[in-house]
Amino acid sequence: RGGPSEESFTPLFTYHGYRYVQVEGLPVNWTLTDRNIIAHFVHTNVSSAGDVNFPSNHNLTELQRAIRYTQLSNLHHHPTDCPQ
Repeated sequence: RGGPSEESFTPLFTYHGYRYVQVEGLPVNWTLTDRNIIAHFVHTNVSSAGDVNFPSNHNLTELQRAIRYTQLSNLHHHPTDCPQ
C-alpha cells in the first residue's frame, strides 16, 4: 500500500491484456485522469526489419502503426493469443 497521496502496484512475472480498466474505492472528490493512472505496453524486445511510411496517406501510416502494435502486444517470448 502506498502513502496517503499515491499507491503503486507493479506485478512481476505476469501480464494481462485488457482494453478497459475499472477502478473502485476512490474518494468522491478524486478525479481519475490519464495523468494519475499509468499502463505499460510490454513485449519482447525485438528489432524491426523495416518500416513503412505513407507520407501522402496518414490513414495508411496509422494502420501500419496499429498493425505493428498489435503484433508486438501478442509477442511475449513467443507469439501469444492467436495461433500463428
